[in-house]
Order: sequence, then structure tokens, then C-alpha cells
Amino acid sequence: MNTTLIVAATLFEIAPLIEFLEKEGQRKNFSTYLLGDQSYSILITGVGPILTAHGLAKYFNIQKPGRAIHAGIAGAIDSLLIGEIVQVTQDRFGDVGIEESDGSFTDIYELELADPNFYPFTEGWLSIPQNGFLLNDSIRKVKGLTVSQVTGTGQTAQTRQDKYGAEIETMESASFFYACLSDHVDFISLRGISNYIGLRERTSWDIPKAIDALNVSLVELVQSV
Repeated sequence: MNTTLIVAATLFEIAPLIEFLEKEGQRKNFSTYLLGDQSYSILITGVGPILTAHGLAKYFNIQKPGRAIHAGIAGAIDSLLIGEIVQVTQDRFGDVGIEESDGSFTDIYELELADPNFYPFTEGWLSIPQNGFLLNDSIRKVKGLTVSQVTGTGQTAQTRQDKYGAEIETMESASFFYACLSDHVDFISLRGISNYIGLRERTSWDIPKAIDALNVSLVELVQSV
């Protein structure tokens, strides 16, 4: 039986999917559900790149799933819509480096502290393999940036946009990409847009809308497998 690992930083981001699996599937154990001839395991890693990398490393050391799905919310540049679902096809770590005295940012590759083409990186980016699973064209494919400190000012947003040109920002995706690529696990990364990157104004965020849309896509995905 094929097992799909569903990964999220927090339980609330995929709660509607779990409710669907509880209703339509059969619980195998505390974190695994059977649906048809497929098995779905849930892994809640905690927030941030370190907890995500650690959680996946522990899981992959015990068992290798047939596929992993990463799901959560994300901030985006203003060309995307609040509540829109995107598939992340490229990601990288966006705040590993040093801040210069003029406020600019120099990453570890520019500092020559790491090789930007050391597997699984390509020019510092982590990418879905050429034969990787792509969803239909109705879901936009984007480049992501993973940070430990979420952008809260227009200046930081512009600096990161100018440097990397990413379309969304998360706190976990690059760790997920790195773990799956390193352990040769097929993967999909889905994000629901909850806010725009820049000046931190929580009143303009719509987390419930992003989560609702995300979980509609997740349910459709597990039903189509």
C-alpha cells in the first residue's frame, strides 16, 4: 500500500483535511488514515526551518513514504490573490548570511561559506525534479523564499525581492525541499496565500480564507490519487 506523508507546520493549517480523513477514511493509528487503497500519514513539524528539517529527518529515518505533500499558508507579493493556491516548484533559504553595515544582505554563497551547487542545490535553489509531480495549470507555479524571521517592513520586502525574485515567503518550504530531495522522496508543496509581504498589518490578513482554499485543494488531491 502506498503511503503519502502530509506535512504541515501547525495542526490548524490542515485541520479540515484531517476532518475529511476522519469522516471518509479509516484511522489506522494516531496519525495514519486509510482511504481506498491509499495510506495517509500526518506529520506536524512545528514552525520554522529547523523543526521542519528535524521532523522530516526523524520520519525518513524510520520509513520512506511514496510521496510527501507539504501544506500551509504563505505571504506573497501583490501579483497573487489572498486565498489563491500555489504550487511551490523552487525554494531557497533567504536569511542565512550576514547583514552589512549599510543594511544590505550577503548570503552564505556570496561569502563563499558554502557551494551553491552542492547537491541538492542548484545556484542556491532547491527545485522540484524534472520528472516531479506538477498539478494542473489552474494552480500557479511559484518560487518561494524560506526565512526564520517573517518580513515586516517594506524595506526588507524590497531587499529580498530584488535579491531573489521569489513570489512567496514561508518559514519551512526550503527545509521540506531539502529533506525530500536528499532522501529521494517525491514531493508536492502547496500554499494558500494569507497576506502580502511587506509592512506588517495583520488587519489585512485573511488566514481563514487561505486555509479554507488550501484544504479544498488538499481534499481534491487526495481524492484524485
